[in-house]
Amino acid sequence: MSEVFRPLAEKDIETFQRFLTAAYADDLQYGIRFQAAFATVEDIKKHLAGNPCYILERDGEIITSCSLRMPWGPNPGPDVFPHLGWVSTHPRYKRQGFSSRMLDWVEQEILIKQFKAPAVTLGTAEEHPWLIRMYEKRGYVAYEKRRLHEDHVTVYMKKALKEV
Repeated sequence: MSEVFRPLAEKDIETFQRFLTAAYADDLQYGIRFQAAFATVEDIKKHLAGNPCYILERDGEIITSCSLRMPWGPNPGPDVFPHLGWVSTHPRYKRQGFSSRMLDWVEQEILIKQFKAPAVTLGTAEEHPWLIRMYEKRGYVAYEKRRLHEDHVTVYMKKALKEV
Protein backbone atom coordinates (compact mmCIF):
# COMPACT_ATOMS: atom_id res chain seq x y z
CA MET A 1 0.00 0.00 0.00
CA SER A 2 1.29 3.38 -1.02
CA GLU A 3 0.33 6.45 1.03
CA VAL A 4 1.20 10.00 0.06
CA PHE A 5 0.42 13.48 1.37
CA ARG A 6 0.06 15.95 -1.47
CA PRO A 7 -1.73 19.07 -2.64
CA LEU A 8 -5.14 18.53 -4.20
CA ALA A 9 -4.85 18.93 -7.97
CA GLU A 10 -7.33 20.14 -10.56
CA LYS A 11 -7.66 16.56 -11.86
CA ASP A 12 -8.90 15.47 -8.40
CA ILE A 13 -11.83 17.87 -8.08
CA GLU A 14 -14.71 15.59 -9.09
CA THR A 15 -13.41 12.74 -6.94
CA PHE A 16 -12.83 15.20 -4.10
CA GLN A 17 -16.40 16.47 -4.35
CA ARG A 18 -17.72 12.92 -3.84
CA PHE A 19 -15.21 12.44 -1.00
CA LEU A 20 -16.44 15.59 0.83
CA THR A 21 -20.08 14.54 0.51
CA ALA A 22 -19.29 11.13 2.03
CA ALA A 23 -16.92 12.48 4.69
CA TYR A 24 -19.41 15.03 6.04
CA ALA A 25 -22.52 12.83 5.81
CA ASP A 26 -22.28 11.68 9.45
CA ASP A 27 -22.53 15.27 10.69
CA LEU A 28 -26.04 15.52 9.28
CA GLN A 29 -27.26 13.11 11.97
CA TYR A 30 -26.32 15.79 14.54
CA GLY A 31 -28.29 18.43 12.64
CA ILE A 32 -25.07 20.13 11.52
CA ARG A 33 -24.82 21.11 7.90
CA PHE A 34 -21.19 22.04 7.32
CA GLN A 35 -20.91 23.83 3.98
CA ALA A 36 -18.26 21.40 2.74
CA ALA A 37 -20.87 18.62 2.75
CA PHE A 38 -22.67 20.38 -0.07
CA ALA A 39 -19.71 21.77 -2.01
CA THR A 40 -20.17 21.58 -5.76
CA VAL A 41 -17.39 21.09 -8.26
CA GLU A 42 -17.57 24.85 -8.93
CA ASP A 43 -17.36 25.63 -5.18
CA ILE A 44 -14.24 23.47 -4.92
CA LYS A 45 -12.63 25.12 -7.96
CA LYS A 46 -13.31 28.54 -6.47
CA HIS A 47 -11.93 27.45 -3.08
CA LEU A 48 -8.76 26.02 -4.64
CA ALA A 49 -8.15 29.23 -6.57
CA GLY A 50 -7.22 30.99 -3.34
CA ASN A 51 -6.69 28.31 -0.70
CA PRO A 52 -4.26 25.41 -0.61
CA CYS A 53 -5.84 22.03 0.03
CA TYR A 54 -4.03 18.83 0.91
CA ILE A 55 -4.98 15.19 0.84
CA LEU A 56 -3.63 11.92 2.12
CA GLU A 57 -4.27 9.22 -0.42
CA ARG A 58 -3.67 5.50 -0.36
CA ASP A 59 -3.28 3.75 -3.68
CA GLY A 60 -5.03 6.66 -5.41
CA GLU A 61 -7.99 6.84 -2.99
CA ILE A 62 -8.51 10.02 -0.95
CA ILE A 63 -8.53 9.10 2.73
CA THR A 64 -8.41 12.47 4.48
CA SER A 65 -8.13 16.17 3.66
CA CYS A 66 -7.35 19.60 5.06
CA SER A 67 -7.44 23.02 3.45
CA LEU A 68 -5.95 26.32 4.55
CA ARG A 69 -7.59 29.71 4.38
CA MET A 70 -4.68 32.11 4.41
CA PRO A 71 -4.86 35.53 6.08
CA TRP A 72 -3.88 37.22 2.81
CA GLY A 73 -6.25 35.12 0.68
CA PRO A 74 -9.73 35.79 -0.65
CA ASN A 75 -11.49 34.12 2.30
CA PRO A 76 -9.35 34.66 5.41
CA GLY A 77 -10.17 33.10 8.75
CA PRO A 78 -11.21 35.08 11.82
CA ASP A 79 -7.65 35.94 12.90
CA VAL A 80 -4.26 36.88 11.42
CA PHE A 81 -3.18 33.23 11.23
CA PRO A 82 -3.86 30.48 8.68
CA HIS A 83 -7.25 28.85 9.25
CA LEU A 84 -7.91 25.12 8.82
CA GLY A 85 -10.94 23.88 6.92
CA TRP A 86 -12.26 20.78 5.24
CA VAL A 87 -10.60 18.56 7.85
CA SER A 88 -12.37 15.38 6.91
CA THR A 89 -11.90 11.64 6.59
CA HIS A 90 -13.71 9.18 4.36
CA PRO A 91 -16.17 7.04 6.39
CA ARG A 92 -14.25 3.82 5.63
CA TYR A 93 -11.21 5.25 7.40
CA LYS A 94 -12.74 7.04 10.39
CA ARG A 95 -11.41 6.35 13.89
CA GLN A 96 -8.08 5.13 12.55
CA GLY A 97 -6.06 8.30 13.24
CA PHE A 98 -5.96 9.63 9.68
CA SER A 99 -7.23 13.13 10.55
CA SER A 100 -4.59 13.36 13.28
CA ARG A 101 -1.91 12.30 10.82
CA MET A 102 -3.14 14.90 8.33
CA LEU A 103 -3.17 17.64 10.96
CA ASP A 104 0.33 16.66 12.17
CA TRP A 105 1.62 16.82 8.60
CA VAL A 106 -0.06 20.14 7.75
CA GLU A 107 1.06 21.73 11.02
CA GLN A 108 4.70 20.61 10.71
CA GLU A 109 5.40 20.47 6.99
CA ILE A 110 3.22 23.30 5.70
CA LEU A 111 2.44 25.74 8.49
CA ILE A 112 5.74 25.60 10.42
CA LYS A 113 8.34 24.69 7.80
CA GLN A 114 6.92 26.48 4.76
CA PHE A 115 4.87 29.39 6.14
CA LYS A 116 6.68 29.85 9.48
CA ALA A 117 3.24 30.39 11.06
CA PRO A 118 3.32 30.91 14.83
CA ALA A 119 -0.29 29.73 15.23
CA VAL A 120 -3.27 28.32 13.39
CA THR A 121 -7.03 28.62 13.86
CA LEU A 122 -10.05 26.52 12.99
CA GLY A 123 -13.79 26.66 13.48
CA THR A 124 -16.11 23.83 14.43
CA ALA A 125 -19.67 23.37 15.59
CA GLU A 126 -20.36 23.77 19.30
CA GLU A 127 -23.16 21.22 18.94
CA HIS A 128 -20.93 18.47 17.55
CA PRO A 129 -20.60 15.69 20.17
CA TRP A 130 -16.82 15.08 19.90
CA LEU A 131 -14.98 17.49 17.59
CA ILE A 132 -14.17 20.14 20.20
CA ARG A 133 -12.71 17.52 22.55
CA MET A 134 -10.64 16.06 19.71
CA TYR A 135 -9.15 19.46 18.87
CA GLU A 136 -8.53 20.27 22.54
CA LYS A 137 -6.52 17.04 22.85
CA ARG A 138 -4.40 18.32 19.96
CA GLY A 139 -3.67 21.60 21.79
CA TYR A 140 -6.36 23.83 20.31
CA VAL A 141 -8.03 26.30 22.68
CA ALA A 142 -11.47 27.85 22.13
CA TYR A 143 -11.35 31.64 22.06
CA GLU A 144 -14.57 32.86 20.43
CA LYS A 145 -18.07 31.75 19.47
CA ARG A 146 -20.26 33.11 16.68
CA ARG A 147 -23.62 32.11 15.28
CA LEU A 148 -22.88 32.14 11.57
CA HIS A 149 -25.42 29.49 10.56
CA GLU A 150 -28.93 28.60 11.70
CA ASP A 151 -28.01 25.02 12.61
CA HIS A 152 -24.92 25.58 14.77
CA VAL A 153 -22.70 27.96 16.70
CA THR A 154 -19.15 28.15 15.37
CA VAL A 155 -16.45 27.78 18.01
CA TYR A 156 -13.16 29.29 16.93
CA MET A 157 -10.08 27.55 18.28
CA LYS A 158 -6.41 28.46 18.12
CA LYS A 159 -3.19 26.49 18.54
CA ALA A 160 0.30 27.87 19.02
CA LEU A 161 2.69 26.05 16.70
CA LYS A 162 6.22 24.90 17.42
CA GLU A 163 8.62 22.76 15.50
CA VAL A 164 8.90 19.19 16.78
